[in-house]
Amino acid sequence: MFARIKDNQITEYPLTEWDIRQRINFFGSAPNFDVLLPYDYIRVQEGSRPAFDVDTQEPSETKPVIVDGKWTRNWVAVSKLTEQELAAYNEKLAQERVAAFERERQSRIDAANEIIARYNAGEVVYASISLQDWQDYAQALQGVQYNENDRLIEWPVDPAVFLL
Repeated sequence: MFARIKDNQITEYPLTEWDIRQRINFFGSAPNFDVLLPYDYIRVQEGSRPAFDVDTQEPSETKPVIVDGKWTRNWVAVSKLTEQELAAYNEKLAQERVAAFERERQSRIDAANEIIARYNAGEVVYASISLQDWQDYAQALQGVQYNENDRLIEWPVDPAVFLL
């Protein structure tokens, strides 16, 4: 990839080697552009693309910039969605996170209630864990709330975890 510059500013970009050869009469064999470029033309190095959310953004190339003394391709992440679409997308993600939290919490409550039911039926599920321990655990699970601002959920400790 090439560009034309004037006063250290990009005036044309992007250009291919073919574009340059079409503009300049070399009177015989053209130079090897890896060794020699015509005046006012520069090679543009590859640049790294930015990290972006593939669902809502895409990379977009802007004019090259000088990085470590070399002209380099420059990329930015731009939104693929309108502000309304982005707001709806973020709301959907938030709802999915809440639903996943609710499923996980209910799964843990159901497992604890199953053990409590077995205790109530007279079965000793874990000799070293009391029925009250399981009831306290199930009650503590009921109190766990989802907080969008703090996505690290502190679950109560399963009484059976210490048996491992």
